[in-house]
Amino acid sequence: MTHTNFELRKLVCVTNFLLLCGWLLLAIPGFSAPTVSVSGDSRPGGVLLLTVNDSEAKPSASWGRFHIVFFKDGSQPWRALLPVWREMKSGVYPLQVKIATPAGDESVVQRIHIFPRHFGRQSIWMSNSLAKEYDDPSVEAEYDLLDSALSAVSTDQVPTGPFRRPIPAPITTPYGLSRFVNGESTGWHRGIDFGAGMGTPIRAPARGRIVLVRRGLKLHGNVVVIDHGQGLTTLYIHLQKILVKKGETVSQGTVIATVGMSGAATGPNLHWGAYVYGVPIDPTELFSLPKM
Repeated sequence: MTHTNFELRKLVCVTNFLLLCGWLLLAIPGFSAPTVSVSGDSRPGGVLLLTVNDSEAKPSASWGRFHIVFFKDGSQPWRALLPVWREMKSGVYPLQVKIATPAGDESVVQRIHIFPRHFGRQSIWMSNSLAKEYDDPSVEAEYDLLDSALSAVSTDQVPTGPFRRPIPAPITTPYGLSRFVNGESTGWHRGIDFGAGMGTPIRAPARGRIVLVRRGLKLHGNVVVIDHGQGLTTLYIHLQKILVKKGETVSQGTVIATVGMSGAATGPNLHWGAYVYGVPIDPTELFSLPKM
């Protein structure tokens, strides 16, 4: 037998063995190769829904600096939310998902294309006394307080989409604008503003748990944060009256507060923010969030 024929026979044996292993795995009841899919808006400010099919074991993954929490509701496949932060550059980002299978741990790499999005700028003019609120020493503590509440990841509830508008009013300031107050940069707008009259009822856009109620903050005024589960939270600031308590569970449509102009606001409005793992996304993305 020539060396070439021997190598060929060895290759055929190895191939047959691998095919047999694959057949045996497929013959295991309930086993099929897991698949990973991604849907949603893959532009900065967007939110993506990651779905893992045909996996009994809970998957694991990381996205940027975040450990991704997968959730499962009944017979539904494993799912997870992925935020696309405003500063994320266009390009292809690999997402590695680890899945336990009868053959051992399997890694699936999903390539996620991030597309460009342009954000404008906004100039706001206010009295010097009001503008000074941005430099008040207590403001840093306000941001720390909000960051802690907005980074909540509760696994005992599942986001129920699509979300509804918290008030039936026009959007006066969109998400993502670079903001300048009296000619000086104050960062960028992390939510959207609705223009509405004082006292307009604000309704919970979806089911969730109240995780923060705070009144009288220098910059943000009266504040409410709702945790919708699995790393998704929403923020409401510049409120007039707060009608809920911390720890309370609210249903979609529950009146949680009224429109005001508390804190550093130039007029009555609702600032509404949406966050995934503490990352501010465009709240309008929630209007198309699928039912989980």
